This record gives sequence, structure tokens and C-alpha cells, in this order.
Amino acid sequence: MFTPLEVDYIVEAQLRGGILLNGLLFYIVRRFSKASVGTYKNLLATFAVYDMFLSCLHLLLRPATVTSGTTCGVITDTFTEDRKLTSISCACFTVPFALMNIHFLYRFWSIRYPHLIALFSNKKFIAAIVFWGIMACVVWYLLCYYVLTGEVDEIGTHILRNEYAKRTGKFKLDGWLVIDYW
Repeated sequence: MFTPLEVDYIVEAQLRGGILLNGLLFYIVRRFSKASVGTYKNLLATFAVYDMFLSCLHLLLRPATVTSGTTCGVITDTFTEDRKLTSISCACFTVPFALMNIHFLYRFWSIRYPHLIALFSNKKFIAAIVFWGIMACVVWYLLCYYVLTGEVDEIGTHILRNEYAKRTGKFKLDGWLVIDYW
């Protein structure tokens, strides 16, 4: 078994590697993509840039999941104990699902309706798909912050707080997003 400190080092190394490799991918896509790839290279570049952003966000907020029995929760290991930061972290990790939907749409259209691929060069269509990704993030933020529990005095928060302290040696009073399966 690894100690919590060793796990932190491993996670940090993976995240730094992710930033470097996605930066390399972004460079390769921008520098060496042929014109025949078309607007698909923009989608690849978007994935690389957003993955770099997620890795940086993960390094800064250090989210952790904790499960104890039928209770599951998420906490960010930052100097502030704030549910808003935890909700932002969870919401930002939902954007890749919106990007995958856009990716599948592109691939489907390239096979089934090739004449629609030109829409991916249309500024209004690009604005619409960017809006789709932003709205996915906003909706998940609102769901995490307002729907999930995690107030300081709730039983689920007490259970997870104690489990987190037992595993890591750190006590986090507030900032929890809790899902109770009672």
C-alpha cells in the first residue's frame, strides 16, 4: 500500500505528465495537421487544451472522493473549505462529455451527411457548440451546489469527514458534496 504522501506524488506526476503530453499533442495538431483534416484539427486542439486546463485545475484544487458504506462525497483539498470550489471542480469535469457529443456529431456527419461538415466552419455554429459546452458546465455546477447535500452538520458529512481524516490525516469541516444512498 502507498502512503497518502506517496499517492499525492504519483497523482502530481501523472497530472504534470498529462499537461506535458497534451501540450505536445496541441503542438503536433497545430504544426503538422494537413489541410485535408479540415476543422477536425480544431476539435482535437480543443480536447488537448481543455485536458491541460483540467490537469491544472486538478493540481490546484486536489479533489478527492470518499466513500463510506452507502455515502459518497467529494472534497477539494485547498486552503479554503468551500462547496463552490468543489462544485466548480465537478462541473468542469463534465465538459469533456459535451466535447465527446460534439466529436460524435462530427464523426457521424462526416460519414452519413458529409455536406453538413461545413457547419463546423460556420461562426454561428461554432458559437452554438461553445455555448453547449459552457451550459453543460453551468448546469452541473448548479446541480452540484444546490442539489447535493454537504452542509457542516449533516450526518453524511460527519461520516465522510471522519473517513477522510482517517485516510489522509486531514480534517475538512466544510466544502463537501455528499450523496447519501440511505
